[in-house]
Amino acid sequence: MFAVIGDADGPSLFVGTQDSSAYSVNEDGIVDLPIGGFVGLACGDVTRDGFDDAAITVGDFLCLYDGESATLKVVGIESPSPPALGDVDADGFPDIVVAGGEGHVRIFAYNYKGNLMDGFPARVAERYSSSEKLRQPTLADVDGDHDPDIVVALPKRGAATIFDFNQQEEIIISVPAGGVDCVNKHGDRLGGFPIVTSSEANTEPALADLDGDGDVDIAVLDSAGFLSVWDLDGARVPTDQPWAQAAGDFSKRGFLSPDFLKPVAPLAGFLPAGSVYNYPNPASNSTTFRYYVDRPANISIRIYDMSGELVAELAGETEGGTVADELVWDCSRVAPGVYFARVEALAGDITRNILVKVALIK
Repeated sequence: MFAVIGDADGPSLFVGTQDSSAYSVNEDGIVDLPIGGFVGLACGDVTRDGFDDAAITVGDFLCLYDGESATLKVVGIESPSPPALGDVDADGFPDIVVAGGEGHVRIFAYNYKGNLMDGFPARVAERYSSSEKLRQPTLADVDGDHDPDIVVALPKRGAATIFDFNQQEEIIISVPAGGVDCVNKHGDRLGGFPIVTSSEANTEPALADLDGDGDVDIAVLDSAGFLSVWDLDGARVPTDQPWAQAAGDFSKRGFLSPDFLKPVAPLAGFLPAGSVYNYPNPASNSTTFRYYVDRPANISIRIYDMSGELVAELAGETEGGTVADELVWDCSRVAPGVYFARVEALAGDITRNILVKVALIK
């Protein structure tokens, strides 16, 4: 069981379990969180190790607490919503989903290691004010492909960005009253979205089969007191609806049940080319290298300038076999220009390397 209590110095994560020895946080059972107002909390076995973990949004941060190691990973997100949990990409591990951002509403999806998933953050709407409270995303299979999609309530007086395939460009459409938007596991908007409400969507969207036809329905209450309901085509399969209402379900526990944990589905390939890249690119102060291997390996990244001189070297280890790993390069003191990063993986007698071009701007 987890609880977050605020004080003058900022919130702290208090951990209580039936077996207090299971979590060696400190003598008082407390982990300090970053300074900022408490926003939301979600719990579940994110790492699939038999210990419950927690995702907490505080101030401008998402904090990921590992229940077994009692360690905390902190990720910066501007004005985040409460977090939601669910296996969005069907790899067997719950993902952490948060809405946030200044100026635009973005959907952030992180894997169990706290690394941003491919295709995210996904921009869905402009924000009327950064002080607006963003609602917790809900996670349920909307299009019937058995992978949970991400549904969010749009802020008032916003606009949505859609891609015009005929003109091959993004266009802005007005959403003056608010509404509901939905993206899939790749961060792509589903067809038919966004859908508009008569005024600002005042609650988290709820997904259920309300009319008993076997399909998913979306319901949301707007600020004028109207309940809007949409009947969708996707079949409702209970195990594909991990976070279908605010705080997970009607019980409001904020806990992801083990019933929603699917079999672990490891990816194949040892440093496949499509899995190796850096973001952002171009970069300014820092950039993150992402890579994937299907087994435990040592990773080294050597960065060279155009003349072939070694500029920086990064090293790390990965357990491999599940999701991508990352290494961050602090390039704040490196001159602008074009660089080449040689990403190498070594596992026993297997070695492979990939060359990545990196652009720095200042």
